[in-house]
Amino acid sequence: MVTSADNTIQNVILTGSPIAMQNFLSANNPAPEGALNSFSTYLLEKIAIGSPLFWIMNSLYWSTLALASFLTLNLWYGTGAWSDIAHTIVQSLIGFVLVLPLHRIYINAWHRSFFYRLVNASIAIILLATLWTITRMWIFILMTPAEDDLWNEFGGWYFSGIFIFLGWSALYHGVVYYELVQSERQKRLAVAATVRLEKLKRLEAEKSASDARLQMLRYQLNPHFLFNTLNAISAFITVDESDNAKFMLQRLSHFLRYSLEDNSIETIPLSQDIDALKLYVAIEEVRFSDRLKVIYDIDSEALNVKVPSMILQPLVENALKYGVSQNEAQSIISISAKIVDQKLSLTVQDDGPGLPKNKADFECFENYSGVGLKNTEARLHAFYEGNYTFTIENIAPRGALVTLLLPLE
Repeated sequence: MVTSADNTIQNVILTGSPIAMQNFLSANNPAPEGALNSFSTYLLEKIAIGSPLFWIMNSLYWSTLALASFLTLNLWYGTGAWSDIAHTIVQSLIGFVLVLPLHRIYINAWHRSFFYRLVNASIAIILLATLWTITRMWIFILMTPAEDDLWNEFGGWYFSGIFIFLGWSALYHGVVYYELVQSERQKRLAVAATVRLEKLKRLEAEKSASDARLQMLRYQLNPHFLFNTLNAISAFITVDESDNAKFMLQRLSHFLRYSLEDNSIETIPLSQDIDALKLYVAIEEVRFSDRLKVIYDIDSEALNVKVPSMILQPLVENALKYGVSQNEAQSIISISAKIVDQKLSLTVQDDGPGLPKNKADFECFENYSGVGLKNTEARLHAFYEGNYTFTIENIAPRGALVTLLLPLE
């Protein structure tokens, strides 16, 4: 039998709603009591005299007994007299009343030892069966033409009475143990709901902390780039190149507008990140003039792959710092995006002098004093944990290559 409480618990666990779980636990977990008193209280409430379950069980048992007696005795032996039928009904009503104190005896002895309960139940069944047998035989003599010598058959009547009260006791204990199992099952489900609630709260707290950390890392990129750009604009103004300064301010406003409007800490399509990168590159092309040339090699199938927002900009900025700024001749930065072995391969390559020798330990990005690569590594770890590859290396004959391998999303 599945109760509405069972369905409530199952729905709470399947949906995983913290509010629903909290409401359920508040309603179903009262203050703990002692084990003995708690279960005695539960029994008295669940199967107490007057409770629907008790009346249903008791009525069903004695009604079944009356029907069985009618079919196997009254009809079988062909009497069919109303007095016999009335006696069958009356003896069931008497049995219905006699088991009321038997119920109380079982409740009071429930937490005693098994041997005590067995002896206690045996004595109670023997006494009640004796009383019931004497009463129903006496009433049978009064209600039917039976003679007084019917008492010579007391043993047969008494033997059936013993089994009838044993049957009622078996039914009673079966119902009680079933309710006990259901109670324990609800407790286990409530505990599981509590554990799941705590887990959801912990995951929500961890996600909030992770989101805050990602937001902090992402916001560090804009000031880093902003300072460099404003310094360049200031330099143009100083040398009276107002057109270049005006153009950079316009491109800077477009880039910052994109950055502020796209406040997402979730992944975005690569095409959006490429658009933001082009705004950034347009500013740097003014800054470096004919010393900078940027080549894009983007496969169309890679454009819809989800990546962390502004993931390419710090890589290009790193190439500008170590490739273009240290090269008086024209420098080329190549940016590619391809699908390789079910991974998104992003590369940024420059043809500058490469990274300095003191940056040669590329295994640990903590070695870098700048913000960009450190933040990129931290953001990738937050998004993908260990399911990504981030490498940087000097290549022959000159230049540096940064490679990202990200899972397809």
